[in-house]
Amino acid sequence: TSTADDADALIGDGSAVSLNGKVTLRSAIQEANSLSGRQIIYFYITGTTPTIQPLTTLPSITESVILDGTTQKGYAGTPLVQVNGSSAAIDISGSGVTVQGLSVNSNSGYSLTLSNIGGSTIVNNRLAGIKINSPNNNVSNNYLANSTTAGVELTDLTGSSVLSNNIISANATAGILFNSSNISLSTENTISNNPNNGIVITGNNNS
Repeated sequence: TSTADDADALIGDGSAVSLNGKVTLRSAIQEANSLSGRQIIYFYITGTTPTIQPLTTLPSITESVILDGTTQKGYAGTPLVQVNGSSAAIDISGSGVTVQGLSVNSNSGYSLTLSNIGGSTIVNNRLAGIKINSPNNNVSNNYLANSTTAGVELTDLTGSSVLSNNIISANATAGILFNSSNISLSTENTISNNPNNGIVITGNNNS
């Protein structure tokens, strides 16, 4: 992949090469969405901390895809590949999606939204906030900080998603926002230094 933002040259041909002759994050998502079976998006970008700045909203991930930032050269546990800017947010509406080893920093809303089907795994990332709006997700071992809203928003559709071992810090409105009812978190997370509130509950029977 490259840090450019060009679209896939021919969606569905089995190649994610973009209009500029290189694979971009946008073209890789477009191609993966068009193919059956689980796809893997690897990152091999020159530079020590490569930064991708999408010019427009990225396509929603609708199929089973692994976004694997741990493949970037030099990765040793801390994300190196950054997706930044006002169009950096990633929406996942398919199931069986894994996002790992990435730094996603949207400055206009949540960096990651889990919507529709659910069943995704989000691990070992740095995210400026996540909205969980689908069931049966595993969100673990992430650093969730510097969101313009909450570090984590849970909705009525969160269902039996697992939120565990995350560090949730320095988010504008709250560490965790329960915009939901009847949601229970039974695993531990570290919530600290959120300037307004650690936890905000707007629904009923949450725990």
